[in-house]
Amino acid sequence: MAVGVEREAAHNAPLPTTVIMVLVIYAVVVAAVLGYTLPAPHHQHRLVSGLLFLLLTLAMTLILDLDRARSGSIRIDQGPMQRLVRSLEHAPPPAQRVVTQPH
Repeated sequence: MAVGVEREAAHNAPLPTTVIMVLVIYAVVVAAVLGYTLPAPHHQHRLVSGLLFLLLTLAMTLILDLDRARSGSIRIDQGPMQRLVRSLEHAPPPAQRVVTQPH
């Protein structure tokens, strides 16, 4: 299979639903563990818990945005790959190696 076809297939392949579900379950388990272990009257724990959930949310958003290559806000420049393909098209063919059999 050609490199371009493989890249296009990988580019169009969605993130498996299992991966998304594992991320959501991970966030729920973290919430349960924090809720169980941290004492309620301390307000400083609420700030740290909120910061942790903000970071988890940002991580999941980033993963989902990277998964949507055509509609997401993060774009990957294809220029270097296109230049490589052009340089390979104009490159001379590789030299043939001659392997001799021992007598």
